[in-house]
Amino acid sequence: MKIGFISGVFDCLHEGHLHLLYSARLSCDLLIVSINCDWRVKMKKGLSRPIDTSRIRKEKLLETGLVNIVFINGEKTPLGLIKQIRPQIIFVGDDYSEKTTVGAEEIKAWGGEVKIIKRIGGISTTKILKDRKNG
Repeated sequence: MKIGFISGVFDCLHEGHLHLLYSARLSCDLLIVSINCDWRVKMKKGLSRPIDTSRIRKEKLLETGLVNIVFINGEKTPLGLIKQIRPQIIFVGDDYSEKTTVGAEEIKAWGGEVKIIKRIGGISTTKILKDRKNG
């Protein structure tokens, strides 16, 4: 069984997120997602975020039918979780590189890989929220 892993905020689940999840799911049998807990999102994105609580974000991810397990992570990075799960693939969007991917060194040490997925241009939660505010 090939285990895949994705980490992120996944606030206001949108087409870009779904593209990432669908693309990842095609390459693994079990897809695990780690989402940042609410207070980590606030630290990273600002006090107005997250739009959806971690519980809602978790439910939405599971409802896609693409994700098997969702962890809510309160740590600064998902490295501890990656070391516990030992996935064969870590998926990231192309705004990251293998060098900037948390867990890349560890996964390669046990024979896994980092798979970079091309993002859909111009779609991000920050842009969506900005457009809503201005629109």
